[in-house]
Amino acid sequence: MTRAVRGRRPTLASAVLTWLLWLAATTAAADAPLVAFYVAESAPGENLVPIALPGTDKQLYRHGDVSLDESAVESLKLIEEDAQTVGFELTLSEDGVRALGDATRRALGKNLVIVAGGQVVQALPIPAAVSIKRFRLRGVPRAAAESIAAAIAGR
Repeated sequence: MTRAVRGRRPTLASAVLTWLLWLAATTAAADAPLVAFYVAESAPGENLVPIALPGTDKQLYRHGDVSLDESAVESLKLIEEDAQTVGFELTLSEDGVRALGDATRRALGKNLVIVAGGQVVQALPIPAAVSIKRFRLRGVPRAAAESIAAAIAGR
């Protein structure tokens, strides 16, 4: 876990610091949802978290609470795209369909941001309430998609 530097043995302090950094990194990753749906605003505001939209220089500002997470996913199928990315076909549970409908109904005129593996995959305007059971996400980084699919399959 720690390495000796030029013949010196690691100290207890450096070993503890390394362990604490590792613990913080793995705990943050473990607490983050694999797939999450957030409501986001176009303008900054109090308690909103800025997020960069992939492939653009634009930002949205998401609310901190997750509207939907992987617990609402009934099944997930990977769809090949290219060497770096894959798509998902998500099927939501009945509870997930209701939660998506409730979240989009409350957020009309705002944006729905879909995050997979900690990366923004899509940001869609919410013109109306959406209550769908199955849909596709495109452009998910391959490594993130494979770990997400394995985690959802293994629960």
